[in-house]
Amino acid sequence: GKLQPSMGIFNYRQLMKRTAVMFHEMGKKPLIVAHMTNADILPMLSFATFCLDFEDKYGATDFQDRFSTDFILAESIGLQCGMVPMGLGGMVSDDPKEMIRLSRTFFGVALVHEIKSWGYYDLDELHRTHIPLFEFGYGLEDCKVWRYWDAEQPVRIEGGNAKALALARGGKAMVILTDFGDGGNLTLVVDAKALGVKSAFTAQDAQTKEKLEVTGNRIRLPLKRHDYRMVLIE
Repeated sequence: GKLQPSMGIFNYRQLMKRTAVMFHEMGKKPLIVAHMTNADILPMLSFATFCLDFEDKYGATDFQDRFSTDFILAESIGLQCGMVPMGLGGMVSDDPKEMIRLSRTFFGVALVHEIKSWGYYDLDELHRTHIPLFEFGYGLEDCKVWRYWDAEQPVRIEGGNAKALALARGGKAMVILTDFGDGGNLTLVVDAKALGVKSAFTAQDAQTKEKLEVTGNRIRLPLKRHDYRMVLIE
């Protein structure tokens, strides 16, 4: 028998629409971050710019154990509303080395889904991981991108439960491999023509500069459990 104040879904939609109109009237690009963890409600978020997810399950667990890939594809990647997806870290540990390891699971899971990492903490690990990525030209207009759910991704992974984001630009390619299983020795089978690299290519770890074993169109490399590697092909 009491009135319960509330804000309905379409009222939120109108609030974001008014905010977007305000940005346009000011001659600025809209910058509206929808802090929507676990609530990708399409009518409400249609006028948002960024969707911010992953606040759920803060703690000391790996990101592969926090969110399934099915959940991420259905809820986190922003494509359903045309938004730029972002993910919160929410990593907790008193051990600096463990924080670095956890941040690598965060980066690996986020990057293969093209989710931007929000919150770098004080270890700078996520800053360092972005350096070779943006030096390659990720995000530039001439950088081609293939996600693992695309029908014709030009790389194939054998020997483990890993997923890849493939980039190609200027006769070079970069493949980010993220482990979603127990790690192991992987073989990356490369379609050189589709990537625009020469058939007799070489490969190295873009972070450590370690030369990787290449036989024909196959690259062999170890990948730690829930870790990632950035493979530069040229």
